[in-house]
Formats: sequence, C-alpha cells, structure tokens
Amino acid sequence: MTPPAPKPPAAKPPGAKRRAVVIEARRQAGRAVAAPSLTRDEVLEAYRWILGRAPENEAVVAKRIASGETPAMLRAAMLSCTEFRNLALRARPAPMPLDAAPPAIGLEADGDQIAAMLAQVKRVWTRLAEVSPFALPDGAGALAAAPRAAFLASGLEDRAMVEAALARCGVDRGRLLRAVDQGCGAGRATLHLAAICPEVTGVDVSAPHLAAAAALAREKGLAHLRWQRVGAERLAPGGPCDLWFSRGALQHSPPPLARAVLAEGFASVAPGGVAVVQLLTWGADYAFSAEAYLASPRPPRPEWHVVPMAEVLALAATAGLVAAEVLEDPVPALDRARWLSHLFVLRRPG
Repeated sequence: MTPPAPKPPAAKPPGAKRRAVVIEARRQAGRAVAAPSLTRDEVLEAYRWILGRAPENEAVVAKRIASGETPAMLRAAMLSCTEFRNLALRARPAPMPLDAAPPAIGLEADGDQIAAMLAQVKRVWTRLAEVSPFALPDGAGALAAAPRAAFLASGLEDRAMVEAALARCGVDRGRLLRAVDQGCGAGRATLHLAAICPEVTGVDVSAPHLAAAAALAREKGLAHLRWQRVGAERLAPGGPCDLWFSRGALQHSPPPLARAVLAEGFASVAPGGVAVVQLLTWGADYAFSAEAYLASPRPPRPEWHVVPMAEVLALAATAGLVAAEVLEDPVPALDRARWLSHLFVLRRPG
C-alpha cells in the first residue's frame, strides 16, 4: 500500500520565524526558553488588520510585548473590545430606504445668519483647542483628545485616500501644484498633503488650531506650508488651487454655512484641478431650520450636520465641476445605521 504523501508545512504566521530564531539563540546560550511572546510587528499588524489603525503610541506597543500575551491572546482581546464591536456595527449596510422622502433641510440663509453660524463653529472649535488641539473620533459619537502620535498618524489615511482617488481618476499629480485643506484643524491631514503638492495652505476658523498646526509644521521642517484663518467675509482662500480638500470638517457646519463654503471652494478649483470633499449626506430624522437653529442656545460642543447629495452635485455643476466619483465614506464617530457620509471627487475639465 502506497503511504500517503506528506502534507506541505503550514505557512508560519508573521513574526513566527523571528520568534523561532530568538528561541534558538537562547537555547544555544544555555538560557531557559520562555513561552513565545509577541513581537513588535505582530502588535502593529493586529492593530492594523483588526482595528484598522495604528497603536496610540510606542508605549502601548511596549506594554503589549511586555504583557507576555501570545498572538492568539492578543487577537481574542482585540476582537472582544468595544472599539471592534463598534467597527462591526458601522460595517452594517446603511438603512436609508430607496423611497425616502426629501429631508426637511433649509439650505438658504442670509449673510448675517451665516456669520452667526460661523461664530458658533468658531466658538466650539476654539473651546475644543483649549482642551486639546489633537482630537479624534472616540467611537461613541464624539471627539476626544488623542495622543499626538496617533493624531498625526491618522492623516496618513487621508493622504493614501487622495492619492488612490487621483490615480483612479487618471489625474496627473505633476500638475497639482497648489492644495488647500479646508477645515484643517491642527494639520492632521495638511502635513501629509505636503507630499502631494509643493504648496499647501491649511484653512480653519480656529486660531488656536492653526497655531498648533504651524508649530507641528515647523517641527517637521515643512516650511512651505501656509496657514490662513477664514471669516464671514471670506470662507475659503482666494486664488485658484489645483486640489481643494476637506474631510472630517464640513460635517460640523450647519447646512447653509457648509453650502456657502462649498460654493467658494468649488469656484476656486483651477482648470484640470480636483476637489475631494467629504460630507454627511443623510441622517435618520435629521432636519434643519436656520431660524430655529439661531434662536436656540448652542452648547460649545461639535455638532453633526447634513448637506444632501443632490445639493452637493448641483453646487459642483454650477461651478463647472464634473463628478468623477462619489463613494461612501463612513465617519468613525457615528453610527452607520443612522448616518450616511460620502466622499466626492470632482474635476474641472482643462
């Protein structure tokens, strides 16, 4: 009887080879061999593939390695944590019905009303900067202070997303010389956009955030970045740009204000240029009235607002921009069962 062919060896998980080398080295040295523990690469890969992000800082990585956990133990801990459960919840299909009625969202406002809305946004984000200019979604519908390293690392996602969108749309990056990051905050994405365009301007309404962003740029040696505070008289920087970018910002502005910013930003895109912008486009039971909004007291905390997709596309068409892509882009802080967020990639022919 012919014996069965031997099975090929199973592929070793990442880091297994390194552990085997360490164990063998200890054995050769006559030292006691401890149970295999985590390597730094394994910790980084677990965060990346399970939570979709980098660890908060190196201290967290070191703590995991020193804990004596095995890869299986780390995986079990991360799969049972609240952050992963929230990620699984947000991965469910969004519930917006195909026969949904038009939302009751008032988009019109006069100059004084828009100025009052901008003042509220300025008050909220100036107050937030007093707590910490480095804030990220906390997974529970709010923003929370974050370690500086995690805050900066999160901007890599924006850079990768922009680069991929440009490549899919056949945009020649060599033509993109001037970029604007609208609602830049403390420069989370702005510092990374500097790798795409040689001239980048970060724009925000909060002076403390801009000061923090400028300090980070100096620390990183990015002297070519510029910073500009906007006001009611000018909501977006003057002059043409080749890339107008905004992500995680306009969703906090009341719809008439966000609409006014979009109109100015879209108009600033130069021939052959691109606008890449993210907005909330639908919210279950969301409605807005400028009169009711301004008549009620507003606490100094971030708000969440919607601009319907049809309005965004109409503004783009009025400005002469053509939609290249419209992609769903869930917001980490919000329940995807109640909100829809989209990323718009818009091009001006030329």
